[in-house]
Amino acid sequence: MEQFILWIQTSFGTLAQLNYPYPSNFLAPLPAYPAKVACDILMNSSSPVHAIIEISNLLYNGTQAPISCFDIYSEFTGCANKVGCLSGFDGMAWDFQQCSGINILANTNNKTDMFPPKKWIFGDIEAHCKSTWGVTPDPEWMKIFTGGANLAGASKIIFSNGIFDPWHGGGFLDLRTNDLISLVYVGAHHLDLRSSNEKDPESVVETRKLEVKWLDMWIQGKEEWNE
Repeated sequence: MEQFILWIQTSFGTLAQLNYPYPSNFLAPLPAYPAKVACDILMNSSSPVHAIIEISNLLYNGTQAPISCFDIYSEFTGCANKVGCLSGFDGMAWDFQQCSGINILANTNNKTDMFPPKKWIFGDIEAHCKSTWGVTPDPEWMKIFTGGANLAGASKIIFSNGIFDPWHGGGFLDLRTNDLISLVYVGAHHLDLRSSNEKDPESVVETRKLEVKWLDMWIQGKEEWNE
């Protein structure tokens, strides 16, 4: 049952992450605004169970022809990120990256989120990383390597965050100095770094312009920002 729940949970989180304003094929062939499509399915369905399966179908089968059976063990594989690494080489790379550097304990409580309560134990992740990759994760590594929330020694960084992206909750959202800048736009995961599209929200278009201006300022060695 836990495998089934995590299979569903991963589909909900990933659809939010990939909530682009146009059809995309980043992790799956998805329609425009797949999170909205998922909400419409849930609101218009007479069966919550059928709705959940149909929503999960968006990620695991995308816009392809309907299938009668899912393989929840090949489509969702356990990894260091307990909400899923999906499958294939990309999933393997993400798994190793989290074992060797980025540790994520994605607990849920069904109060501040919509998922069943689950508390992940670091020891479980440690055991997985040792048996899978032969590495021992260090929960302090990221803080030591990057400085964590202490940006005193950081410079020339643009922190861009799409407000639709669930990852934005861990981002820097309110910085404005000559060396550190936060840009928040109405969009999904790294939409500002994707190729331009006629359906891009205006805030994404403006974010890209600002990113170019800041990079140009730093490359030219300018000290002050000029609007």
